[in-house]
Amino acid sequence: MKKIVSFLTVVIIIMIGLVGINYYKEHSKGGSKYINTVLKQDAYSYLPEEAKEYIKEVYEETGKIILTEKNKTDNMPYLNPSYIQYLELSEKEKDAIDLIPDTFILDYQPSNDYSSDNLPSSFDLRSVNGKNYISTIKDQGSTEICWAFASIENVETFLMKQSDTSYSDLFPKFSVENAIRERLEEVFLLDLAALFKVGDRARDAQNLIVSARGKA
Repeated sequence: MKKIVSFLTVVIIIMIGLVGINYYKEHSKGGSKYINTVLKQDAYSYLPEEAKEYIKEVYEETGKIILTEKNKTDNMPYLNPSYIQYLELSEKEKDAIDLIPDTFILDYQPSNDYSSDNLPSSFDLRSVNGKNYISTIKDQGSTEICWAFASIENVETFLMKQSDTSYSDLFPKFSVENAIRERLEEVFLLDLAALFKVGDRARDAQNLIVSARGKA
């Protein structure tokens, strides 16, 4: 009888231990029920269910808890209130929106290390210690790709600054490359004419490329 009682005692202790471990895993940080506890806090309880579900999904995938406007900190992204409103919309209403709000925003606070006393009175990339880090002006014509021109110009400037090379030093090299490019375009025109056969479409394509080359 004593052996049976002892055995049952051991079984009960083991069961209590397993229940305790399981409860700890579910309710501790990283556990499946921990996020539910977090969402009951004041910083999250005001959110609509759609936003809470989104926070749960992110937590389950990354283990990270998204901040909200009620527990945000400077220079840290938090859930955009406009995006929260977007989540509440019906699918039909979402389809009618041209621009979806950013999911996260942040309140940026500049560092106190920077002040007007530390900034130069003027700055010009065309004259940095006697070097010019800006290339020549390009004409995009009617291509409507100003964003591409601006992006490439930024890359050019970055590479010139990184290598400490002035544009004036690169200009002869660019001139040679332009001559090579023009020859390649001529070869391309011949291939294009062969592709479209001889006719109006070939001539139109040739005129288009020749016109673009003249504006480059």
